[in-house]
Amino acid sequence: MKGTNVKSRPSLCHNLLLITACITNLISCFCSTAKAVNLPDSAKLLPPETVFVIDVKDFGKLDANFKKTNFYRLYKDPQMAAFVEHAKAKWHEKIKEIDENNFLRALADAGIWPQGRLTMAFVDIESKDINETPMLFIAQWGTNVSKIKETVSKSMEKNIELGGHKTPDINFQGIKIETAVDEQKTPFGYCFIDDTFISGTSIEAIKFALAQIKGATSPTLADDNNYLNTAKAIGLQNDMTIYINISHLIKKELAKDAQGRLQTTFSNLGVDRIGGFGAALEMAPTPAEPYKVKALLKINGSKTGILKALEPKTSALNVPRFIPADTASVGLFNLDMKQSFDEMIKVLTMFNPSIASILYNPLTQPGSDGTPGLTVKADIIDHLSTGAVVIQLLNKPFSEKIPPSDYLVALATSNRNALEKSLAKLHEQMLAANDPEAKRELLGHTLYLIKTGSMPFMRSRGATPMQQENEQPGTPKIPNVAFTVTDTHVILGFEASVEKAVRTLKASESLKDKRWFNQARASIPSQTGIANFENTQATAEFLWWLLKKSKDNPAGAGMSAPTASYLIDDTDLDFSLLPEYEKVKDYFGTSTFSLISADDGFYMESGMINQL
Repeated sequence: MKGTNVKSRPSLCHNLLLITACITNLISCFCSTAKAVNLPDSAKLLPPETVFVIDVKDFGKLDANFKKTNFYRLYKDPQMAAFVEHAKAKWHEKIKEIDENNFLRALADAGIWPQGRLTMAFVDIESKDINETPMLFIAQWGTNVSKIKETVSKSMEKNIELGGHKTPDINFQGIKIETAVDEQKTPFGYCFIDDTFISGTSIEAIKFALAQIKGATSPTLADDNNYLNTAKAIGLQNDMTIYINISHLIKKELAKDAQGRLQTTFSNLGVDRIGGFGAALEMAPTPAEPYKVKALLKINGSKTGILKALEPKTSALNVPRFIPADTASVGLFNLDMKQSFDEMIKVLTMFNPSIASILYNPLTQPGSDGTPGLTVKADIIDHLSTGAVVIQLLNKPFSEKIPPSDYLVALATSNRNALEKSLAKLHEQMLAANDPEAKRELLGHTLYLIKTGSMPFMRSRGATPMQQENEQPGTPKIPNVAFTVTDTHVILGFEASVEKAVRTLKASESLKDKRWFNQARASIPSQTGIANFENTQATAEFLWWLLKKSKDNPAGAGMSAPTASYLIDDTDLDFSLLPEYEKVKDYFGTSTFSLISADDGFYMESGMINQL
């Protein structure tokens, strides 16, 4: 709009990205399911140089499937009405702040949505007029085509009013491509073919798509081996798919590297063997599952570097007994710790042998009896086995005085006695030197304490150890860290959580006995490399508490859960309007994730199961 700061307004190039984000995330009740004309698969409309594509095969079908899920039922629940209506009002306020030539605003004002294909892609076609990677947008409108034509026409009129201008039309194989420049000097073009609207910031990309629709046989993304193999492996034909052409991005960066240094870096890390990443979403595959996602990180050739170091072994899951029954989520990793360490040393040695050699230096001084000092490899890593566990615990009732959420990390051991001897020596000489009270016995296990007040990075900013102990009442105090060694694992976390894990070994119930966990475990392959199980009903309660308290104390909410603070930053939504969690908890169930390493890459699956 004239008289406003141009830098504060997104260009039409950015608007197309916003359009896609809006459409794919606000799948609501606005669109019908009318049948649109058939188009070739989206990959057959895109050049091989496409670097990113998000594709919805049938927006009407996706919308219909979404309405079968608990997400939609939660949205429509009368208990949510106050919050939803407030959010809608804020959304409309934001829309009204956008310039009138913005296509996103035009769509919102018109209240129309695609009825068939919806595709957004970034294509690496050279364009002299823009510095960004060109964007291509394809959408089928079915019976709404006349409305979208009217909307586009009005948007173009506003573009001229606000400082943009029309440029000459282009006739390509009988199709008129209209072109223009927006008020920020960004060129763009668009056209209609039947009910399909094609637009973008590269006329060449638009021409390519049109040529393919007309029957051209030039190479496309669908002919790229990485894409083709990924599509065959996971089925890029579901409700919504994403593909990232990583190999092309790598080649593009390497082409700029005249000295070959980047090639060396990529080779050392092993990332030069990554082909691409594809993910396919199926919405409401069964009445009990809101969604399921399959994905593949395609690797060409054998895994090396960090890919080898982080490669899990495919085997049956080992669920340790010490995992507390009230665990909110647990990740199980079949990593061979010795192999991972050795591979990481190889990578580090290729970059800097001197730094790598430091990891073999003694951690402690030699003993008075002549015993050598401890080393990471011989005295710790060599006593570890295959298996790592990450556990999330929630401390209820939630409070700002103690961390509402904390984690335990456990590594499997092949030699408990040797590992505990090494860790005890390390604790005595480095982690808690001259502190006889820094360990205690519990149910046949020794808890080794690390007082966080003595660790500079765990104290309040600028506080000394004494100041930390004398902070004002009510100031959240970071608990002590502790570790212990069991017959199977070394466990590390906050003191109270480690104690809970030890007590669980003697308790009558652990996570293995919980219904939600066994329900989730049965939904993934029995042989896997990595698995994560989340009691979403429990974690959603924590998030609910966090959001509701953020209205009065946003800083405290961010401190309580820094990783979730992005949900409350820079938002004017009134989360205090959310109902009490007990009234909506049944909409939440369990979530799963699994990963298997295969010859052609890393296969992943994730999904959600309604609470039974």
